[in-house]
Amino acid sequence: MAIWKNVTWEYLKLDKYAFYAYAGGDNGLQTLEIAIPWKVLGEKPEKLYIVAYITGQGVRDSAADALPDQPTVHDSDNE
Repeated sequence: MAIWKNVTWEYLKLDKYAFYAYAGGDNGLQTLEIAIPWKVLGEKPEKLYIVAYITGQGVRDSAADALPDQPTVHDSDNE
C-alpha cells in the first residue's frame, strides 16, 4: 500500500496498516476487499482521491482491474 505524502510516496505493509479479505483460489482472484482506517490517512479528509489497481505477483502477471477505469488493463487477445 502506498500513500502520497506531499512530495513522495510512503510505502506501508498492507497487513500491518489495513484489513483485507478475498475470495478465489487456483482459478484466480474473484473478489478483494480492503479497508484502510482513517488514522492511516492522517484524518478523514474533506476530499479523497483514489487510484487503485490489482496486479499479480509473478513474472508475466498483468493488471487485473483498476479504479478509476483504465483501458490499458481491459482484456486483450493475448491474455
